Amino acid sequence: MLKKILAMLLAFVMMLSLTACGGNKHADNDAEPDDGKKQERVTEEPEETEEPEETKEPEREEFDEFKQTATIEETILYDDNDIIITAKNLTYEYSGVNLSVQLENNRDEDLKFSSGSCNSVNGYMLSVGNLYCDVASGKKANEEMYFSYNEMRLHGIYELAELGLQFTVAGDDDFELSTDSVILKTSAFDSYTFNPKGFQDTVISDAAKGELEYSVDFFDTKELYNSSGISLVSQTIVTTDDEQQLFLEFVNDSSKTIIVSIDRTALNGLVLNSGCWTWEMLSPSTHRVIAIDLESAIGTEYREALGITEIGSFSFDIVLKNIEFDVIEENERVSINVSDVSAPFDKTGIEAYNNDGMCIVFKGFIKDPFEYSDDVHALFIVENSAGEERFVDVNYDTLSINGFMVDFICYSQTLLDGEFAILDIEIYDELDIDDFSDITELEFELEIRDEDYHKVSEPTITVHF
Repeated sequence: MLKKILAMLLAFVMMLSLTACGGNKHADNDAEPDDGKKQERVTEEPEETEEPEETKEPEREEFDEFKQTATIEETILYDDNDIIITAKNLTYEYSGVNLSVQLENNRDEDLKFSSGSCNSVNGYMLSVGNLYCDVASGKKANEEMYFSYNEMRLHGIYELAELGLQFTVAGDDDFELSTDSVILKTSAFDSYTFNPKGFQDTVISDAAKGELEYSVDFFDTKELYNSSGISLVSQTIVTTDDEQQLFLEFVNDSSKTIIVSIDRTALNGLVLNSGCWTWEMLSPSTHRVIAIDLESAIGTEYREALGITEIGSFSFDIVLKNIEFDVIEENERVSINVSDVSAPFDKTGIEAYNNDGMCIVFKGFIKDPFEYSDDVHALFIVENSAGEERFVDVNYDTLSINGFMVDFICYSQTLLDGEFAILDIEIYDELDIDDFSDITELEFELEIRDEDYHKVSEPTITVHF
């Protein structure tokens, strides 16, 4: 309506301009003759120019709304071991849909019901549908499982066609069971078209980016991993105002629930965490997008101290496990090449140790990124050129600042031959130091072990400033 009004006003102004041009007259015969001695009395008026037409702003692609019409029939999801779980109905709220369930405990002990890690919507496993509830012996409870519209829409889901639901029930003693995954179909199931590329199509769409306010920095659908029915089918890096995330889309084409573990993360070849970063379950015949918070993995303060100006590559190991957490596929290294141009990190600094194929360089102090913390981080880069795997850690109760013992936390790192890794010593906020320049000495004892966990050396590392 506003654009229509502006267009009408513009047309009106142009009409007035044309009327003014039509009123200009040539000098008539009664005008005073020019004697050639006086200056010309008429000043030439500027030529009228046509007003430019208003440029219409391109209309933003609309992000489809979630249809709030699907219903379910009351359905018993589980009935065994004196336990009954019943799906009652769906209710649509402002930001999501609730599934009402009734939990019935007919056992002679109190029970704890939980759900969430293995639930799916239309074939996509999401971080929704969480349930935690205590039910006393002989009692019932009515609970609701919540599913967010925006999370479903980001995966290309605009209508509830089916829910994959699984529950865990535990007693006070040794009793515990996990129900099989049950597919609960809605009234929309028969008419719904399932899209196996729903997440890929949506995450790069202008509609999703506009409404959810993010930008896509990298997107690729190259299959980087395929083993035991698990495949990695897309990789996306998105940025919002305050965070950057890596989305890894996995598909489980097997007939079993499998745990995908993301281990040994590295940015631009620098190992950030040599242990398990995160893990998620994938039910049979489902997709799951595993999100890695890159700001949490290595925030702006760390990147500046380490000389990392852009993401060139992000690497990690994939380990597959069964639901008992037994390894079924050993680690396989996967590298996402975000840029064709090499994006290194700065290896220079104060050399604190160099012996037996191990070099340790001090990179500086940074404030803890968490706004409510006064902790200080001492950053080191460790290089392993020993020809075999090495394990490094800071021995407990050995750190001192300016000669005073201080408490700290530091996670160990395991480096393959030729690898670089961060050694991050977080020093608790008991330091009575106003500025980093007040720190003149840092000292601690380092533990170095080989691949069989045999002690190689235990040097004292001292850095003077």
